Amino acid sequence: MRPPIFTAIPALILAAAACASGPEPGNTAAIPGGFRMDVTEVTVGQFRRFVEATGYVTTADSLGWSGFFDHTLPGWTVADGANWASPNGLRRAGDKAPVTQVSYYDACAYCRWAGGELPTAAQWDAAAGKEIMPGNIWQGPFPHHDTGKDGFAARVAPVGNFAPNAYGLYDMFGNVWEWTRDIPSEAQRSGAAYIGGQESGVTIQGGRIIKGGSFLCDLEVCSGFIPERFQVAEEDSGLNHMGFRCIYAD
Repeated sequence: MRPPIFTAIPALILAAAACASGPEPGNTAAIPGGFRMDVTEVTVGQFRRFVEATGYVTTADSLGWSGFFDHTLPGWTVADGANWASPNGLRRAGDKAPVTQVSYYDACAYCRWAGGELPTAAQWDAAAGKEIMPGNIWQGPFPHHDTGKDGFAARVAPVGNFAPNAYGLYDMFGNVWEWTRDIPSEAQRSGAAYIGGQESGVTIQGGRIIKGGSFLCDLEVCSGFIPERFQVAEEDSGLNHMGFRCIYAD
């Protein structure tokens, strides 16, 4: 799959707020509805332990390339050698960065290994809540210049740099899109919450719902950090703005 092009939606005012101390990746929080969820996006360090323990080969590793947003172009490009450890194929990501360049299949494999599973879109929404929490988003005229007022210009932030929501979950809005296990219905695809469709230039017949927006969502374009909004990504997509977190039986 080649990377998607985001479509414009009305602006929403959002301010970033740093938190005093970060969470410990691997912790979980209880969510009403009888499940627990990772308090942070799964990190590069956590995913490395999974790969080392299992010998798992990701979709991007099997292909030898993946999609990467290059803000110097600006735009999407194919990066040879891009994978979970090196999202642009050149520089290694820090252990506290959210793991990216992971397909739906990779995310499912990790969650099974960790004793959990990917959330449904409804479970993700229940955990996110209705309040838009500050997070790492694009600040400035997309895609030409990210001012980085939130401290992270045109790049992901290490997990836990922004205030948690009411359940203690960090980075639910912004930073990286998060996989769910749901295939969208036709009604969902035709609804106002769906960011994409024919006007984006990308048609995805199947795919899975992704939630929460990313550092490539700004006040005019994408705005996936609005709680009810979502996109759809093909199951074999990686991309350097897509990650995940797992849920577990309570």
